[in-house]
Amino acid sequence: MVLTGDRITKVSLGSYDQVVAITQFMINNGIQNLWKAHRNDEKMKSKLDQNLGSAMGSVTGVAMEAPRVQVEWQPNDASQIMYFMTFNSGKLTVNKAEVGDDEDPAEFDMKGWTLALPVVLGMKELKTDDPVYKRKIAALVPGQYSVTRLLVAISAAKSLVDFEKSSLGSVDWKKTWDETVRRRVTLLLQELVNVLFKYALNTIGYSVKSKDTQLIKKEHPPTFQPTALRFQTYPWRDPAKPDDQATTGLTGNAALNYLLYLEMTDGHPVPVLEAATLPYKGNWTEGRLDSGANAASVDFGTFAMSGKNFLEAYLLPKLRHLNKIMEPRVKDLDVTLYWDGWPSFRYNWNCGVRVGYNVDRLDANDPVFDFKRSATNPNAYEYTSKYDSTTDSNLSQHKDIGWFVEASGSASCSCKNTVEYTPGSPEIVIKGESKVQLYYWYKNLTSDDDTLNYKVTWKITLTLQSVSDGGLQIAVKADKPVSTKDYTMNEGKLNQYGDWLEDAYIPALSNLSHMEAALVNDLSGQQKFYFPASGTFFFKDPVINAEGALICSIGYNGADDFANPDTTTVRKNVQATPLAPPKEPLKGGIDIVGTSKNRDNPPPS
Repeated sequence: MVLTGDRITKVSLGSYDQVVAITQFMINNGIQNLWKAHRNDEKMKSKLDQNLGSAMGSVTGVAMEAPRVQVEWQPNDASQIMYFMTFNSGKLTVNKAEVGDDEDPAEFDMKGWTLALPVVLGMKELKTDDPVYKRKIAALVPGQYSVTRLLVAISAAKSLVDFEKSSLGSVDWKKTWDETVRRRVTLLLQELVNVLFKYALNTIGYSVKSKDTQLIKKEHPPTFQPTALRFQTYPWRDPAKPDDQATTGLTGNAALNYLLYLEMTDGHPVPVLEAATLPYKGNWTEGRLDSGANAASVDFGTFAMSGKNFLEAYLLPKLRHLNKIMEPRVKDLDVTLYWDGWPSFRYNWNCGVRVGYNVDRLDANDPVFDFKRSATNPNAYEYTSKYDSTTDSNLSQHKDIGWFVEASGSASCSCKNTVEYTPGSPEIVIKGESKVQLYYWYKNLTSDDDTLNYKVTWKITLTLQSVSDGGLQIAVKADKPVSTKDYTMNEGKLNQYGDWLEDAYIPALSNLSHMEAALVNDLSGQQKFYFPASGTFFFKDPVINAEGALICSIGYNGADDFANPDTTTVRKNVQATPLAPPKEPLKGGIDIVGTSKNRDNPPPS
C-alpha cells in the first residue's frame, strides 16, 4: 500500500538530519499515563508543607491533576509552549503586613486553580568527546525523547507564572490584590512551582528514568547518534483550508499542533539564521480530532530521517559493490585481413571481454562506484558507466591487380544500475542492466555487417518492514537475472560469440548472488539500521517520502493508548555477514578469438 498525505508529499526536513514531530495530544497523553502510574499526593503534600512556609505566607495541602502542555505557535515565534498546573486542593496563605502586625492574613482555596507557565525550550548541543555525552545526563539531550526528559527540560527552563493566562477560580486578582499581596503571591506561587518541579515531577519520573537507564543499556546504539537538538513549535492546519491560521488550545484539532525535535547527528553543524526554523509546508501527521473524527485512526507522532543520512550514508554505500560486480569492459580488439592465395584471403576478428572483478579498475569501495542523484528522475539514484567503443580495421590489396577487400569491427559496453523509491511506499527497487555490443563489417562488392547485442538485467527489491527491537527490518527479494541475445547477421561472423558472452558472465552472476545473500544478512543483522530512542517510541509503517526521507509513525512505548503492537514478537539480531565481495571473487571474462577462415573473394569483372 502506498501512503499519501502531507508528510509524504509536502513536509521537508530542511537542513536537519532528523525530525521527531510529536503532537500536543501525544505529549499530554504521555504525561497523563505517567501521572497515573507514579503520582504520590501524600509525599507531595509533605514536601510542600516542609518547604513552603515563610514570613510571606505558606502553601499547604496541595494535590494536583496531571500537568498539561499547550503548543503556542505564532508566525514570528516558534519557540514557546505553555505549561499548565491544575490543583485539586491546596491552601494559599498570604501575610498582608509585616511580621508583628495584627492584620489577618489572606487565605485562598486553590481547588480548581490553574497556573500557566510560558516555557521557551532552548537548544542542546553535545560534542562526541564530551564526558556528559558519554554519561547520558538526566536532562533532555539529543536522542532523549521520553515524557520524563521533556518534563525535566521544562523544569530547567525556570519559567515565571503568567497570571494573565492563569485561572485562579473566583479570585479577581487584578481588583482585589494590592501591590504587596500581588508581589507575595507571585513569590509564593513561583516557589511552589519550583518545589513542584523539584519534588513532584522529578519524583514521579524517577522510576521511569531508572527504567530508561535499563533500556539504554539494552538498546543497540542508533545508526546515527544525535548530537544537537533544537526545539520548535509547528502548527497543524486543516488540509481543506491550509491557508487558515492555526489555532491553539487543549482540545479539538488544536491538540494536533506539534513540538518538533530538530536534530543533527554525528557532529554535523547546526543550521543557523533562516535555515534554523522549518516553515510550514504541511502537517506531520494524518487524521484530525474535531467533532465526528475517528481519533483511533490518527497518527500522533512522526519520525523523519533525511535521505542524506538514511539513503546516501547508510543504504547506498552497501550497494556500491553491485556496480563493480556487473560492470563489463571490452579491450584488445583486433581485425586482421591477409591474402591466402588466389582467389582467397584469410581474416581474424579477436576481442577480450571482462566483467566485474576481472576489470582492471579501481576497488569497489572507491567513490567512482557511488550512486548519484538521477538527473531525470527525482526519486532515483543511478550508477552509469559507458566505455568508448574499441575499433579496428584492416585493408588488404592484391599485389598484382588493383582491387582490395576491407573489414572493420567495434566493441562497446555499458552498465546502468538504478535505485528507485516510490514516495509513500515501503519498497526500494534496485535494477541493473549490463550490455555488450559487438559489430563486424566486411566490404567486397556489397556492404554486409553483423551485430550482436548481449544484455543482462537483474532486479532486487528491498521492503521496509516493522520495527520491534529498535532496528528496521528490511526484506530482500532478488529476481532471477535475465540474459538476452539479439543478432543482426549477414556474414554469420558473430553467431557463436553470444554463447561465449554467456560464459563470460557466469562468474559475475555468481558474485551477484553472493552479494544478494550478504545484503540479506547485513540489513537484518547487526549492521541493520537502528533508530534513536527505541526504548521510548515504537515505530511503524516505515516508508520513503518525496524528499527521500525515511518516515515512520511513532508513539510512546508503554502509554495506555499507545501500546506497542510488536512487543510480543521481539526479533533477535542475526550475526551479519559483512557486506563485501568474496575473499577471492570470481573473475568474469573471456577472450573471444575468431577462428581464422578462408574467404573466396573474386575480383571485379
